[in-house]
Amino acid sequence: MKTKLFICMVLTTALMQAQTIYVSSTGDNTDGSSWGKAYSSIQAALFAATSGNEIWVQQGTYVIAVEAEQLNFKEGVNVYGGFTGTETTLAERSEDASLTVISHDAGGAGDFRLLTSESLITSSTWDGFTFDGKDLGTGIFLNGNCNLNNVIVENCKVTDGGGAGVYIGTSEELAPVSVTNSVITNNTIVAGGVAPVLSGGAGIYAGSSSNATLIENCTVSENIISCDSASASNDNRLYGAGIFIVQGVIRNSTISNNQVAGPQAGIVRTGGGICILPVSSEDKTVDIDGCSITGNSSTARGGAVLIDPSYSGEYGGTYTITNSNFINNSSSNVGGALFCTSSATSSGWEISVINSIFANNSATTGGAFFMNTPGTVKIIYSTFVNNSASSTYGGGGVAINGDKIMGTGSRITNSIFWGNTQNGATPARTQLSSGLIPTITNCAIQEYDAGSSYWANATMSSIVNLGTDNTDVKFLAPTASAGNTAPDVDESRWQITDDSVCIEWGIDEKYSDGTDILIDYAGKARALSSSTFIYPDLGAYQFDASNPPVLNVEDIVKSDVDFKIYPTVANSTLFVKTNKSIKEIEIYNINGSSVLKTNNVEEVNVSSLSSGLYLFRATFNDNMTAVKRFIKN
Repeated sequence: MKTKLFICMVLTTALMQAQTIYVSSTGDNTDGSSWGKAYSSIQAALFAATSGNEIWVQQGTYVIAVEAEQLNFKEGVNVYGGFTGTETTLAERSEDASLTVISHDAGGAGDFRLLTSESLITSSTWDGFTFDGKDLGTGIFLNGNCNLNNVIVENCKVTDGGGAGVYIGTSEELAPVSVTNSVITNNTIVAGGVAPVLSGGAGIYAGSSSNATLIENCTVSENIISCDSASASNDNRLYGAGIFIVQGVIRNSTISNNQVAGPQAGIVRTGGGICILPVSSEDKTVDIDGCSITGNSSTARGGAVLIDPSYSGEYGGTYTITNSNFINNSSSNVGGALFCTSSATSSGWEISVINSIFANNSATTGGAFFMNTPGTVKIIYSTFVNNSASSTYGGGGVAINGDKIMGTGSRITNSIFWGNTQNGATPARTQLSSGLIPTITNCAIQEYDAGSSYWANATMSSIVNLGTDNTDVKFLAPTASAGNTAPDVDESRWQITDDSVCIEWGIDEKYSDGTDILIDYAGKARALSSSTFIYPDLGAYQFDASNPPVLNVEDIVKSDVDFKIYPTVANSTLFVKTNKSIKEIEIYNINGSSVLKTNNVEEVNVSSLSSGLYLFRATFNDNMTAVKRFIKN
């Protein structure tokens, strides 16, 4: 009898924990136990919920007019949007986050967050919402065990602060924070006060207490930090319009068209896309993996990414960029894509750039990458092409400043430097300026001069001298010009093709943890000479003779078609909205190969695709085409 009673108590507790609470504009606002009895506000549902409950929210707009109505994360309670008000299972709802909106009152006070939190013991996730700041209020505040999935955070604004869209206060290994499958866009920080401030992360801010942050399968775009006030303090520091991060992982995400702006010469404006900025003596780790970082800009340094360990002293850390592309970024000063600096003595930190592409970026010096640091720097299996520097200092591709010898183990291997330009400097230093990297080996460098004094401090070996045209390296579809104004940048393809001199010119290489690098930028297998007796290729891509790259999407026609796919980060199904009749849909992987073709023009099942970035091409009945990018989760 006692056993039966105990089982009944356990079952009863489980049922109570698994309760669903409903929110709907058509419910009678009684107890939230069904769609018919649904609460009319999310606040009421949160008040009633306990750990283990789910809250299902009907599509519509929910306005948070005053701070007293502010929403909050709750212990162990997951909140889902996207329902029409008839569903009986979570799988029946729409995954389109734009259908369920939580917004500030356009005519009200906006100096509070729409959604806030304290650190939780049991994790909580909000999924399927748009948070709209209406260009006057801030978005979301996260702490430990608080997570966002499949949300849109847009039009949020803050003055003299950080994290207009998403602000992450604390995160630890046992209480992490994640932002996944989400879009963070069009958020703004205005730094205009007379008192000095550090402003960062208009899109996402993960500060000094955030040690376990994951940003994955996200789009972070069109965010801006500006300083337009003539009276603003010259001690202002504006860092990372897209993302400001101290420690964590940014994976399989698109960071695009973010901007740090402002005319004042004395104000530091760096890291248009991402700022990595340690602020304590504890070693930090930041990984950027599988990301597309494009079209970002800074009116000072680091158009796309800033890595600055010397912000407040000598800090150690490990920073790794793998399988990522940096395209069409610009800086009005140094480091069109990547800017990395520290003070004069080695701090024991390391940056590795592996299997990555730097193309058509622009700056005054270091069109793609500017280094001013004595830390350990490794550039492996990477492609630096058609970047541009406007000064005569050198380094249209990569510039290493001054006389700071890189740390032990620094090297450039298995990489390609071609098509980079600068203003009037010696050709020998156009592609790669300075010989302060101790070892440069198994690389292909345009107009390489072995006798140049610029390589005097480096050990150079197995260098291929590339010509100025594409006959040696044989890229599939290079851009026709250097810098961030190339009109054909969207159609460029940087795979090497058959008979390239870069094929089998590499040596086996390893990640920092000592494991072999076995895949290339596109996920294809790298040759490993120690086991196959075939040497790896140079650059981000390994050439595969059995499946050579092809130009399947070179005939893209840009048009004004109203064409949308959603969600842009998909688990199983993509939905299509357009004002024209579609004849065929075709999907391509990052290597340019067709992986799916269908005549089902309203929704596409992508569940069979591997995780990663894809191109979605629609061909209309008039044979016009349009292309969108999406991420398969």
